[in-house]
Amino acid sequence: MKIPLITPTLLAASLAVAVPSDYFAQPTENPAKREWQPAEPAFPPLSTITALPCQDRPVYGIYLWGGEYERAYKEINKMGVKSLRIAGPAYESDEALIIAARNDVEVMYTVDNQCVWPQYREKRKRPAFESDEEYIASIKKTYAAFLDKYGPNGTLYEGTGLKSPISAIEALNEPNYQYVIPDREPRAEVEAEREALYAKVLPAVAEVVHSHPNALPIVGFSCGGGGATSADYRFVEGVYRDGGDAIAQTYDIFSTHPYTHGAPIEANKLKKWGAVNVAKNTMRMRELLESHGGLKPIWWTEVGHEISSASGGRYKDEPKHTSIRVSDDENAAHVIRTYLMAIRLGVQRVFIMHLHDTDGYNGGFMARSDFEWRPVAYATKNITSLMPNPKLTGAQSDGQDNSFIYEFISDHKTGNKTNTVVAWNVLGPKQVEIDVDASGQVSIYDLVGNEKRLPVKNGKVSVEIGPYPIYIKTKG
Repeated sequence: MKIPLITPTLLAASLAVAVPSDYFAQPTENPAKREWQPAEPAFPPLSTITALPCQDRPVYGIYLWGGEYERAYKEINKMGVKSLRIAGPAYESDEALIIAARNDVEVMYTVDNQCVWPQYREKRKRPAFESDEEYIASIKKTYAAFLDKYGPNGTLYEGTGLKSPISAIEALNEPNYQYVIPDREPRAEVEAEREALYAKVLPAVAEVVHSHPNALPIVGFSCGGGGATSADYRFVEGVYRDGGDAIAQTYDIFSTHPYTHGAPIEANKLKKWGAVNVAKNTMRMRELLESHGGLKPIWWTEVGHEISSASGGRYKDEPKHTSIRVSDDENAAHVIRTYLMAIRLGVQRVFIMHLHDTDGYNGGFMARSDFEWRPVAYATKNITSLMPNPKLTGAQSDGQDNSFIYEFISDHKTGNKTNTVVAWNVLGPKQVEIDVDASGQVSIYDLVGNEKRLPVKNGKVSVEIGPYPIYIKTKG
């Protein structure tokens, strides 16, 4: 039964299109449908995470191409997103980077040979070169040229009075997959080649970047397979095996791509070889990096949840992918929970794939043709409005019985005393009592910002939680 809304939506005044209907009514999940199962919590100690220093930027980010940002930046501004991952030819992103600089938007740029040299669009993979040495020489030339133009004092910004919006550069995209060395059999052989090559690439990139007057932090690894396969772990292990502990000095930020292929971010994705869990894999990766003396800040530079064409996806569904697709409503909830789980795991940035449906992947925040918002865009606008600079301070439930109830400072930058409790249950409707620092009545907001008031009794509010996160405002 729908719960009646007491006040107008939080977002309607600022948007040209209507906010989706309310999300207070919680659905029941069916794990068998997308081949997952609930998981026991596996997190770093809460005290470890709450003790982390506040970040200059919140975790919320989007992955897109430069041309897409140039066309859609006003809509992205409405969503409140201030961090982007941009990839593709930088020479096609000049105007996008100028716009980002004007809008105080942070950019992480993924750099490979196509970024600077138009002729390398077809000549950017390792097999296009005679040897590893020739390939690496071209990579070094690319990074030097990229920094010359796009770094902190790059030529792109001369005479503009603007600072480069690029805060970091990512050393290739998914080098453990086909993007550098194409797939072939036997798989173990090609994986070993990729590991050995990247163990050479990272030091070469570091040599150029760290000595360049326009130096930027290096985001290393950018591994595929951080969610449903753990392929990232094998790759990192192999690169350190080939390059030694010195690899830890070649990059500043560690990145991976924890796609869960239809499973919630908190759950176990069931594969034929066993269950895979993002939190456990993140913990395991932290231990691996620490064992090599190189624990770094962790970013999820690509992750997402694919919707079906029936839910508005641009690309036709493939029957074999039925178990990985979610509805547009579920996608909105999963994206928000991905941001929140990243905070709980100490991950500093999350870049969701993708602004628009692209490359056969239906996961866009909005339509490419007219920028019409999907539920995920409203949900993102809602979380950036309610918690623009969140600081995790506590947990009333840290995954026990599939319930997650977290306490946040809503905006650590302003000193505002209004705090926020965020709550959800992975499996579906569950009535809970949540401690609140309030009396009388308290405001509660659904996934997209619809508001209602509930009574507070003895410092608690009774509310139904489920897969769609809810927010409760408290005094702090």
